[in-house]
Amino acid sequence: MLPDGVWSDWIRQNVLSVCAYGQTGSGKTYSVFGPPGVLTETELQRAQSEGKLVPDTWGIFPRVAIQLFNLPQVQSFQVSVIEVYQNRAFDLLDQHKVLSVGSTRSSGTDLGNGTFHPSGCYCRICHKIRHKQSNQPGRKAEAVLAKREVVKSAEDVARLARLVEISRIAKGHLLNARSSRSHCLIQIHLSLKQGGKVSEPTFLFVDLAGSERIKKSGVIGEASHEATRINSSLTVLGRVIQALANGVKHVPYRESTLTQILQPVFAGRVCASVIVNIASEQDHAEESLGSLRFAKRLTGVKVRESQVEACDPKAKREMIEKELVHARRQLEVMIQQGLGGGILPMADSIEKRSLEENLTKLSTMESHVMNIKMQLKEAHSLKPRSAQCHQLEEKLHKAKSHLEIAQGIVGRQKTIKRLWAEPTLACTKVRSQVQNLESMLAMH
Repeated sequence: MLPDGVWSDWIRQNVLSVCAYGQTGSGKTYSVFGPPGVLTETELQRAQSEGKLVPDTWGIFPRVAIQLFNLPQVQSFQVSVIEVYQNRAFDLLDQHKVLSVGSTRSSGTDLGNGTFHPSGCYCRICHKIRHKQSNQPGRKAEAVLAKREVVKSAEDVARLARLVEISRIAKGHLLNARSSRSHCLIQIHLSLKQGGKVSEPTFLFVDLAGSERIKKSGVIGEASHEATRINSSLTVLGRVIQALANGVKHVPYRESTLTQILQPVFAGRVCASVIVNIASEQDHAEESLGSLRFAKRLTGVKVRESQVEACDPKAKREMIEKELVHARRQLEVMIQQGLGGGILPMADSIEKRSLEENLTKLSTMESHVMNIKMQLKEAHSLKPRSAQCHQLEEKLHKAKSHLEIAQGIVGRQKTIKRLWAEPTLACTKVRSQVQNLESMLAMH
């Protein structure tokens, strides 16, 4: 449990960020989530039977999540998870869908009177509006929109944390038996109701991939490329921190996907905390000193704290509904322009039906594999090891083989001419915006 003083300070903030930084194998994931295999309903039930709210082995994210969930003023509790791998962002709660990060081509111009002009329009009114927008100083950093999952119980927190543990990309090397090869960002979206007013604080937990020296970790091939990407993104993060600490005008957020996603945290009004993990062994003294120097630079960054603002729930709902109507109109225009992707209208009817059936089968198989992984993780928490583990491992191996075959078939079908087109990044972003606004509307 968190101390009352820390907790009361956190809950008053509009946005709170907790980030774990350190070299590979120093315990970042352990700090944020807990050791492997403990994020299960069995562990939760065992702790509750002993009169505890959460298991002692759980990390800061599930602990804070359950503590937040038990607040009497909580009206809605939603979670989104982003994985940054090889400098690309993926939605861990939406079948690893690629997320749009940064600016994309404009989807059109809203004239404000119920009409919407597409992005290709160069009429006098559209030109005037775009010119005015381009001259606005201090453009606000755009948030990356990922799917939100509704949490209704403490068991849901355990299941979601276990899903993240299973879905993240991890590999073993000489310094760490299970090294995370991606950065993970978990965001809790709350709706709190007090005295007829509604507030929406946000909690962000960041588990960064560990920096590593390839000579020490002994990785080769793809793992070596992953390590290079990880080190590169952490180097950019260091430059961003240095620029913020020195108060320079230009901050290099756009040099990596990770720093673009974190830009609203550094540039906005937040309460930010950092956990710096270091290895105690003498062999890692140089890396530990590097982590401590990073922590020292962080102390020079001045973030603007802001307390959570309450608003009228009716007015908030009306504002979200208005934004949702606008976003849906944008999406409709983009689909009409042929930017939405999917099976093309001119596709051969037989090929079209075959691809539709295979896409449905592929989605079912992906869900089946994930369910087996979840069951296997739960079964591993039982002691002594049960025969069910062996059965589930065989079942998982067989399901993965079938999934790989299905993925190959669908992949080949998508290469057939005039059958399939991928959606544009701009359209994907608008779809995510619609999905995000629908989730926000559900909170009210």
